[in-house]
Amino acid sequence: MPKIPTFTSKARPTAEVAGVKSNLQIDPTKTPAAGLSVLAGAAQDYYIKQRDNVEKLEATKKFYEMKTEGAKIANELKNNPNEFEVENIYNNRFSSYKNSVIQGIKNKRVRKKIENLISLDQPETIYKLKQNAFKQYEIQENEMYNTKQNTYANEYSLELDLAKKDQKKQQRLDTAKEYESKMLKGKEWLSKE
Repeated sequence: MPKIPTFTSKARPTAEVAGVKSNLQIDPTKTPAAGLSVLAGAAQDYYIKQRDNVEKLEATKKFYEMKTEGAKIANELKNNPNEFEVENIYNNRFSSYKNSVIQGIKNKRVRKKIENLISLDQPETIYKLKQNAFKQYEIQENEMYNTKQNTYANEYSLELDLAKKDQKKQQRLDTAKEYESKMLKGKEWLSKE
């Protein structure tokens, strides 16, 4: 029988990789695929920018609708002189309206943009409400002062008893002092009154 030659390998099978090795090095940014990835990145950036613009427009529209509703609530409160009550009523009514509208919006990014717009706008709205309430307080306080003074002046002119006349005169002076201390009119105003 003939003898079959055998081969003994000196390489370790897990340490050395079979294949052809080369010195060629290719820059991955200069391949055709790299050029396409730049285009894909630009398209993705355009898509994201366009989506953001559409969401901003939607949020702005909804914000102005909500601001109009807030203006209606503020208009209903325009004759109230109590600034704390005005603020509480406005906050309660507008908050319930705001929550119902925001819950109806499914897009979280639009919802967040609307909440940000509202949170930026609310301090100015509350300030205007308080300012208007204080103006109403001044108007109503002034009307009350004038009514009291006119009433005491009429009673004074109709009174025949001198002691009661002096009492009516003193009531007018006391009313003027009280009004001056409430409204901080000053001593000069008080001396004229």
